[in-house]
Amino acid sequence: MSLIQIVNTILVLSLPPLIAICYVFAQFVIQRFPEPQRKALKQYAGQAARYVEYQHPEAGADKKTLAIAYATDMFRLSGRPVPHDDMVEISVGAALYELARHNG
Repeated sequence: MSLIQIVNTILVLSLPPLIAICYVFAQFVIQRFPEPQRKALKQYAGQAARYVEYQHPEAGADKKTLAIAYATDMFRLSGRPVPHDDMVEISVGAALYELARHNG
């Protein structure tokens, strides 16, 4: 086997794993950009608020605390970095307000 064949074989065998590693790294970086983080926060806060309204309608003042906990858990479970507590609280509060406004 010549040197050129060895180099070609090494390149052919190493390129797919290198491409996969680059793709995973790019997704990791993209997830931490502000825009996807904002979209995830809006989505998770809304889902948590709706879940609390459905599962715990009698919770009263604890609805916000429960929704904050659920939204934070969704960030952790999805592998995304959890935003600052104040950001989660404001987003959940806005989502609960929207639900209350639409429900009457």
